[in-house]
Amino acid sequence: MNTKSCKLLLEQLDRKLNKSAAPPPTGWIYAVRTAWGMSRRQLGKRLGVSAQSVKDLEENEASGAISLNRLRLAGKALGLQFGYSLRPVAGSLQKVLEQAAQKTAKEIVLRTSVNMQLEQQGNSPARLKKAVRDKTAELMREIPSYLWE
Repeated sequence: MNTKSCKLLLEQLDRKLNKSAAPPPTGWIYAVRTAWGMSRRQLGKRLGVSAQSVKDLEENEASGAISLNRLRLAGKALGLQFGYSLRPVAGSLQKVLEQAAQKTAKEIVLRTSVNMQLEQQGNSPARLKKAVRDKTAELMREIPSYLWE
């Protein structure tokens, strides 16, 4: 890989690393090693393993089959600090809670609504919407265990 390509790759990786972004499809170990122009043999020497073992390590990371300990050791050999995080897909834990509460609230309100309609005591759409909002707020305050069923 030429120097210009390496520099571009390094800039891209630095942006990703600083944002705790998802790993590149090839995995962090391969991406960093190749950005630096480091051979598998050279990384293997730092890790005390063969070049083939480095290849296996990189493939395991890319496929998601690497252990956290192996990833930590490889990072250390590359002079990288290992970090581990889980981030809410919805953007925040509060949003995940809100989505679960709203889903459960809709189920409860609609189930009750069906029973009331059978007894010819149906509610208007506006009243149902308010009931879902109120139930959502209640579930978010109480966070009952059945919320995650």
